[in-house]
Amino acid sequence: MLYFTFSSISQAALIFTAIPLSAIGGIWALELRGMPFSISAGIGFIALFGVAVLNGIVLIGYFNQLKKEGMTDLKERILIGTKVRLRPVLMTAAVASLGFLPMAISSSGGAEVQRPLATVVIGGLLTATFLTLVILPILYYWLESWTIRKNNIPTTAIVVGLMLLGFTSNSFSQTKTLSLDSAINMALKNHPDIKAANLEIERNEALKMKYSLGKTDVSYQGDGLVDKDFGQQVNQIGIVQNIPNPSVTKSANKLQEQMITKSTLSKQIAINELKWKVKNLYYEIQYKQELATLYSSLTETYLKNYNRAKVRVETGETNQIELLSLQSKWNEFNVLFKQNEIELSILYQQFELLLNSSTSVTGVDSIYKENYVPNMPLDSNIYLKINDQNSAIETAKIKVLKADLKPDFNIGYAAQNYYSGGWYSGAQAGVSFNIFRGQTKRKIVAQQIQVKVINELNQSKKLELKQKIAKAEASIHLYEEGVKIYKKQIEDINPKMIQIAQLNYEAGEISYLELLNTLQLVATNNSNYWNQIMSYNKAVADYQLINNQ
Repeated sequence: MLYFTFSSISQAALIFTAIPLSAIGGIWALELRGMPFSISAGIGFIALFGVAVLNGIVLIGYFNQLKKEGMTDLKERILIGTKVRLRPVLMTAAVASLGFLPMAISSSGGAEVQRPLATVVIGGLLTATFLTLVILPILYYWLESWTIRKNNIPTTAIVVGLMLLGFTSNSFSQTKTLSLDSAINMALKNHPDIKAANLEIERNEALKMKYSLGKTDVSYQGDGLVDKDFGQQVNQIGIVQNIPNPSVTKSANKLQEQMITKSTLSKQIAINELKWKVKNLYYEIQYKQELATLYSSLTETYLKNYNRAKVRVETGETNQIELLSLQSKWNEFNVLFKQNEIELSILYQQFELLLNSSTSVTGVDSIYKENYVPNMPLDSNIYLKINDQNSAIETAKIKVLKADLKPDFNIGYAAQNYYSGGWYSGAQAGVSFNIFRGQTKRKIVAQQIQVKVINELNQSKKLELKQKIAKAEASIHLYEEGVKIYKKQIEDINPKMIQIAQLNYEAGEISYLELLNTLQLVATNNSNYWNQIMSYNKAVADYQLINNQ
């Protein structure tokens, strides 16, 4: 009978595990009261097993209902299902226990027959209730996890894979579910922007020079080589070594060090922006995947109700309007399903290009709410640091200009050979400096003004950054409230609406219009909930980008 109810041997066996644990409670209760096993106790065990199995049916049945409604997250399904079914399970156990309590404490005529039966039921229900609320969800989690591993395809990937099968069966021949952290690491490893930032750092490091002497001038001069009327020939060889002022190289290297620091900060900004792009695209894919599950479930629901309406039309219970309305709704969600399929395929193509990956990605994690760390210190903000670095670079340029005003040096040696007098040697030392410094000084003044301009702009950018942070935080709080409201809708209200509407429609107590309105409202609640989570996650990503998280 359990197999016919759930069409699953594993779930039937899962519910059947309530019997041995409830039996343990019954045996303990008999032992505690010093009662032997008897015919009446055996009848008590039969009644106990029925109630224990009933509790399992209530819980597992609701888990399956949540699964059909599109709740793919296994842990969330168990938590919500256990929370919703807590009261029915406790009420079932309490009613049976309290009902048998007078028999358990009876001391009138025939009590020796009643007490073992009631004792078994009460003691067994204690352990059976514990099983239903604690052990059974654990066993259900293990069973579902084993089923997923056996198929080697995560639940979300199954939905997306079936959805994309008819559209891009060739391009997505491999199934790979990718977490957000893995996607970010892949993008940081492969994207050209990060490689270009690394090369920019290497280029700036290569431009940092050691001090070296200037050019060496080697010259030859010959006098009277052709015309010998003067009676003397002179050959002269000279070497002059220029020695630049060391402060020029020192100030240039200081400037280059500031450039290296800026390129390092620019690389961090490039990393943050790439992470932000990956996150936003990842969240959109998650949202579209949830819509795919929702549209698929609603299409199946409308088709099922359409077939029922078809039978009702044939038997004369209703008219064609009901049939056509259900068919119209089925067509509507079928179109939405296919459009979402195309949009999801495009998002995956963009995602693969952003990751610059050679392998196909056809699945991501189920949608979830990101962690938000508020009140980040503003002093460590990367954008303020790079603004300060721009000011440091402009300040270093002033020192470079001032170094040009300092003198350079040179030393030299010359040797002359006279035709009739032999060799004559000489040495020289000199210094070169700018006598006319007006133009360079004006450049220094202009550069000092430029530093002041940069500092004022930095203050303006700081105010602008505070506004962006405040806006991002406001968006986070705004969408967080939406997530709370719609989460309550889909956890508490949607399941009851679906169950009541479907049962009443099948019983003929409500019209098809009320059923359509209910299903439409459920679809809107689910879609709005996932949209709020996506918007919340994007707001968190904006906040993390601004705060260098």
